[in-house]
Amino acid sequence: MNEAYYRPVSIEAIEPDIFPAMPLYLRRDGNHVLYKGPEQRFAVTDRIRLEKNNVEFLYVRTGDLEELTEQLEASLPAMLGREDISGTAKGKILYQTAINYLDDLFTEPERTANAARCRDIAASLVRYATTERRALAAIASVVPHNYYTFVHSIQVTALALMLHADLGHPGDDPVEVAIGSLLHDFGMAFIPREIINQPHSLKDVEYLKIKQHPQFGYDYLEKLGVYGDTPLAVVRLHHERSDGTGYPLQLKGNAIPHAVQLVSLCDVYCALTTDRPYRKATGHSDAVRLMREELRGAFDREMFRNFESLMGRIVENG
Repeated sequence: MNEAYYRPVSIEAIEPDIFPAMPLYLRRDGNHVLYKGPEQRFAVTDRIRLEKNNVEFLYVRTGDLEELTEQLEASLPAMLGREDISGTAKGKILYQTAINYLDDLFTEPERTANAARCRDIAASLVRYATTERRALAAIASVVPHNYYTFVHSIQVTALALMLHADLGHPGDDPVEVAIGSLLHDFGMAFIPREIINQPHSLKDVEYLKIKQHPQFGYDYLEKLGVYGDTPLAVVRLHHERSDGTGYPLQLKGNAIPHAVQLVSLCDVYCALTTDRPYRKATGHSDAVRLMREELRGAFDREMFRNFESLMGRIVENG
């Protein structure tokens, strides 16, 4: 079977008493080799052994992905309340579950019609990101490099929720902000994979195609009639800029909803600090400097000052 028949799972997100019984595979020389059958449960000793051999991911068959995602999603509320699982481990399980969910939506966009499912995951992300001091640190290890769109969406969501809590804006429901953040790049599901994954800078015609993704995502979700104004605005307007240089509507200043401005700010930072197919990630200091100097006017000044202060504390605390 080829790569399309398997999905990666971080070994750090495989909690023995939460992860369902299903075959797990290793990837060797481009092939997937059975590591454990469903009757052989993954144990802590497996994780230790794999880490010693520099193995970061095991794989599940795509046919098992739905069962895996359903079980992990169902266990999230109870898992987040457990005291015998560390905060970092909770984050890795939660983010892996959210990544599986996004993978599901990008494969079958019609599943976005289940808004309750999205709300449940968003509520878990709110609970975790606003109470766990190192909520961003758990993300890096759960997604391989070719899953940029998914890891980016989770990063944006975690950071947006932390900034939302820091700003204390009463007009924005954090769960609605989380839903919008999770789905902000949903329109990418309608962009050809060869454009998204190509290993070089985009040509003009390709960039114009990419710029259609906010409207594509908005049009699809708005027709469903199951998402609120905040998520829909985030999906459609997250590339707008305070100085009017954004798209698709070239809105300015307060014409851009507060929640959208918040997510947009986090979106740019996360895009800069994450590896892309055609460039390496920018470091924190350089990313903030670029946003402050080269993108001057793109963001609300007060919000950016709060963001810069928050990121300084996050980086300082590891």
